[in-house]
Amino acid sequence: MSAFQDLNGVPASANHHTLTDILRGEWRFNGFVVSDWSATHEMIAHGAATDDAQAALRGVTAGVDMDMVDGAYLNSIPALVQSGKLQKDVVDEAVRRVLRIKFKAGLFDHPYADPQREKTDILTPENRKVARKLAFESLVLLQNKNGVLPLNRKQTIAVIGPLANDKSSQLGPWAGNGQAADAITPLAAFRQKMGDDHVLYAKGVNIPPFESGLAAGVAAPAPPSATGVKDAETESKPASIDDAVAAANKADIAVLFVGELAGMSGEASSRASLELPGDQMKLIDAVIATHKPVVLVLESGRPLNITWAPEKVSAIVQAWYLGVEAGNAIAHTLLGDASPSGRLPLSWPRSIGQIPVYYNHKNTGRPSAPDRWHTGYLDSPKDPLFPFGYGLTYTTFKYGNLKTDPRVSADGSLHVSAEIENTGKREGTEVVQLYLHDRVAPTSRPVRELKGFERVTLPAGAHKTVEFTVNANDLGSYDPDMHWIVPTGTYDVWVAPDSASGVQGSFEVQ
Repeated sequence: MSAFQDLNGVPASANHHTLTDILRGEWRFNGFVVSDWSATHEMIAHGAATDDAQAALRGVTAGVDMDMVDGAYLNSIPALVQSGKLQKDVVDEAVRRVLRIKFKAGLFDHPYADPQREKTDILTPENRKVARKLAFESLVLLQNKNGVLPLNRKQTIAVIGPLANDKSSQLGPWAGNGQAADAITPLAAFRQKMGDDHVLYAKGVNIPPFESGLAAGVAAPAPPSATGVKDAETESKPASIDDAVAAANKADIAVLFVGELAGMSGEASSRASLELPGDQMKLIDAVIATHKPVVLVLESGRPLNITWAPEKVSAIVQAWYLGVEAGNAIAHTLLGDASPSGRLPLSWPRSIGQIPVYYNHKNTGRPSAPDRWHTGYLDSPKDPLFPFGYGLTYTTFKYGNLKTDPRVSADGSLHVSAEIENTGKREGTEVVQLYLHDRVAPTSRPVRELKGFERVTLPAGAHKTVEFTVNANDLGSYDPDMHWIVPTGTYDVWVAPDSASGVQGSFEVQ
């Protein structure tokens, strides 16, 4: 697919160098290229075409075989060919590429789908089980002071927050034809698991959308049933911080569900701030002021500003948008029926001023110094709030006995192993990660590069030797002349639970 943006001033859908010279010439791509939604027509807004006819001519001659949705090809190509501006051979080749894939996909043998499958294949018990497993494994436990999680089933919990019972936001942006009515909310799951007598609820506040109209707070092209326009809430009592405080005071522990509406993340949903929208911080502060233990559950598609949270709340869970089984996954995990095993796919910034922040940054010439003359900030630590790959579970793991090949040839393989031990009192899953660093190369290399990971489930007290094999070619990098090389010399290696820790060794490439 050719993208919306330009590269060096040339829109992606008009870039012959990337679509033909590189994609088909160098990479030998044998499929077809489709433009992104209306990207051909949008060449006019780019200032790269005066009308759809010129945009279509630039697109098809650059290597875009199919124009998505805007009709520029359909309405312009016949006239372009008749006028002689567009060679018929160019059109024939574009058609040939599209038909070739349709033949390979079997569309000419089986052109029609069975409409009855929608009634039999969607949301089956088996499919919901898979959805629940994916949700379980996506939750990331960021903090768990004093083992407050898993929750005690005999206690009374206060389920609080604008996302605790919001069906539509569990689906996330770009839900397609997902139906809000099919989603299980955290509140519903807690009530089902614990009974109404042990679960108190207060919405606390509403999250105001940044837009107005039918699709406020949502992302196209989801239908109204999946957008929060209807069926979002199953209880209609007005939101009240006083009610939330009252619920927290009556409960043994408060579980706060805050974050963003589904449509505040995803395409066309950029934000200038990472603060919790609306009055959610007022709600959080009020609940924290009750001095009850607080479990903070964040539902969002991006990291939000929670620099304040580690000191003020007992536990922090990043739940993302987990889909139709979101509520079950969250409630079952917080109650201990499942142990969290998700890991952060990003570095969590301390503030928007720290962005971009990423684990595989360069060292720079001044990585550290006792004075101000180093890479960093005057008013904040330079490391992220939580590092890439980070995530806790309900047990603890110990890393040790790192072993690595002392030497490896540039055309050989590297073997690394380490022993992982479950030092806690219950079974858990650890995501063991392998990182490497080339100390000296023709171009400066990142401080760490992820080269592998493995999910390891161990009973309490058990241990396992985890082994990794890396092709030496994957240790390479591009030199200043854009040649892929595997530099000789010393490399650092870590087997680690995240990108900022682990057991370390080294080896030589000869």
